Amino acid sequence: MDLRVALNDSTHLVLMDREGLVRLSLNVLSQGGTDVVLRDQQGQPRAALSVVPDGRPGLSLYDTAGTTRASLGVFPEDKAIVVLYAPRGQVHWFTP
Repeated sequence: MDLRVALNDSTHLVLMDREGLVRLSLNVLSQGGTDVVLRDQQGQPRAALSVVPDGRPGLSLYDTAGTTRASLGVFPEDKAIVVLYAPRGQVHWFTP
């Protein structure tokens, strides 16, 4: 594993595998949000946990092509939302 910290307009902490592919990144975004992105053995994002600048959390799950397939989040006034997406990215089901 290789550990790299990049300082530019954003701050990143990255873990790479032996082949040099990013497998995990911790990011503090320039707008004030944060996220953690988990990647598979091909380097594709598979899951992301984030907090937007106003403090609302979210979780996104991706398929092998990198398309969002499920999202869980909290809207203002603490209303939760769950969204499931079809393979091409269109909304398949959602709540509240």
